[in-house]
Amino acid sequence: IVLETTLFNDGSAVFNIFGELVGLVNDSQVIPLEHISGSLEQVLSGIELPVYPSLSVNTVDLSRTVGVESSIKIGALLSGWQPIGTGTEAGLEKGDVILSIDGELVGSTYTLDDLLARKVAGEVMSIEFSRDDVNMNVEVTLGSVNQ
Repeated sequence: IVLETTLFNDGSAVFNIFGELVGLVNDSQVIPLEHISGSLEQVLSGIELPVYPSLSVNTVDLSRTVGVESSIKIGALLSGWQPIGTGTEAGLEKGDVILSIDGELVGSTYTLDDLLARKVAGEVMSIEFSRDDVNMNVEVTLGSVNQ
């Protein structure tokens, strides 16, 4: 959501009609609370330097990409990874397609980054993925990236 007014300053809270906090204003855009909940939990717990969750993998969003050869049209295709990282330690491989995280589909409404933004480093999550047209599940403990 882009705000067309100067009534809101960066950091302003945005509430829905029920009085529930749903986002914060940043650079005239509303950032949904679910996208920053992991970082917000860290700030509220007193951590000085936020630590962002990471799978240490590179992905291509299949729902927003053309020209990628895959029988699956929605999800996050693993295109590469860091040599040492939680994704590879959990057994994910190049060419796997992440279909869901904790039961939420990747690419239908949320990208992989959207879903990871809700998590905190060290949290365990369930990943459903497809390899060679066979669906599998794996539990992954998220690593961290300092930014």
